[in-house]
Amino acid sequence: ACLAVLVVTVVLGWKSNALQRAIEIGHYPAIEVHREMESGLEEVQRAFFAAVAGNDTEALAEADEERKAFAALLDTGRTIEVVSRAEIDSIDSAFDGYYELARSTSERMIAGESGTDLVQRMESMRSRYNDIKTLLASNTARRRVTIAAAFASVRRAELVVSLSVAGATISALVHGLFLSARLVRSIDRP
Repeated sequence: ACLAVLVVTVVLGWKSNALQRAIEIGHYPAIEVHREMESGLEEVQRAFFAAVAGNDTEALAEADEERKAFAALLDTGRTIEVVSRAEIDSIDSAFDGYYELARSTSERMIAGESGTDLVQRMESMRSRYNDIKTLLASNTARRRVTIAAAFASVRRAELVVSLSVAGATISALVHGLFLSARLVRSIDRP
């Protein structure tokens, strides 16, 4: 029984350690980078709004800087082992599509263009923004579920270890009492 408890303790302790490491170097950084991407997308949109509101093409440089910051977040996401390359590539593609359209549409608005084509581009820009915003939000929500499941697995592993140790301790006490009682009885008999 003690050997079984030892094996269970070692195996589940190793599993718990592995899960905690995955949370520390995988799941937690993944949720952080996804949150930062959500904020980065909002910063890009604000930069475009500010440039158009100020009628200032030079202010589009701020959007370009925000784009570089977003690209850096994508690069960081690619280094996190629990984040799939396909997920990052999907975000990258959606962001690039939005950014290119938003930048060219902002340039046209600053230049004073108007008309049906511009209205359609603005609608498309809004739709692409909402699509990537939804994509990022769903990825962040999925990451939250994943990290919660990882923590639950750690708690389960630790509970099994605790129960195993408690069971072994109780078993050893019962056996000890039983053996003590037998020893006392054997000494009392003539």
